[in-house]
Amino acid sequence: KPSDYDMVAVVHSGGAALLTRGNPYEGHVKKLMKSGVKFYLCLNTAASWIKSGKLTRGAISGELIEGVEYVPAGLSAISDFQHQGYKYVQP
Repeated sequence: KPSDYDMVAVVHSGGAALLTRGNPYEGHVKKLMKSGVKFYLCLNTAASWIKSGKLTRGAISGELIEGVEYVPAGLSAISDFQHQGYKYVQP
């Protein structure tokens, strides 16, 4: 059952599109969030997307799905979560 585990999704690069409002998978992301999955967006990716014009100011402007949190760097966050006891699963 969901209370037996914690799950996080660290999103970076092109995957950031999954966390923007209005994308075709927004409903799925929100459903996962309601079931307890936490989504983290890499700040390096967010900065790159802002620089390229794909985002203006991310969560501040409401472009990201409500509840998305940030990590400084996606790849190092994966290691950080592993040190906290999480297991890495790459889809």
